[in-house]
Amino acid sequence: PNGNEIPSPGPQVDTPNDKPPSPLTAIVPADRIEGDSPQELVWAVSAIDRPTFWFYVPDALSPEIPIEFVLEDSEGNSLYEQRFTVTSPPGVLSVTLPNPPLETGKLYHWFFRVYRDAAAEPDVVEGWVERREPDADLSDRLMRSGDREKVALYAEHGFWHDALTQLAQLRQANPEDETLNADSMRLLNSIGLEDIAAQELVPCCTPSNRA
Repeated sequence: PNGNEIPSPGPQVDTPNDKPPSPLTAIVPADRIEGDSPQELVWAVSAIDRPTFWFYVPDALSPEIPIEFVLEDSEGNSLYEQRFTVTSPPGVLSVTLPNPPLETGKLYHWFFRVYRDAAAEPDVVEGWVERREPDADLSDRLMRSGDREKVALYAEHGFWHDALTQLAQLRQANPEDETLNADSMRLLNSIGLEDIAAQELVPCCTPSNRA
């Protein structure tokens, strides 16, 4: 791909119009691990110390339906926990980690919960994030690139959180730009989440610095 195009593994697949809505989804690549008990590993990389995490929430949120974001280190020690009460329609929302900053080369385990029913267990998605420093060549190319080119560079080199956040910020600033909407479709199609690409970006969430 050239510097202005989001990498894509192949053509998009047409889906029926009556396909049921997607469930609560972390907008992160997932790798299937085969074995006696097959499972999905939800894992991505960020170049920054306070990355933004993106989720598709299929339900309208209200103060009666709180959400929660939790970050743990690789040993299961809690580093950050924040519950939010917001009012928003269904759509794609983000949580930006305020503290603690992620350390280079370390793995962190995160959880995102939606408490739809106070009497039941919350809906939850979870995954892992690792902070890595871009190499010298990528750092130089990022410095010389425009905003849209940075999205492609981050995606090409596996910095998923940063590619998605950069693209979402561009879409929020230019909501009528069909080129950016196509970039979003292509990026999410690359991890099998094309159904979410057209969902509205909804405002949320302003965390405290409590760790």
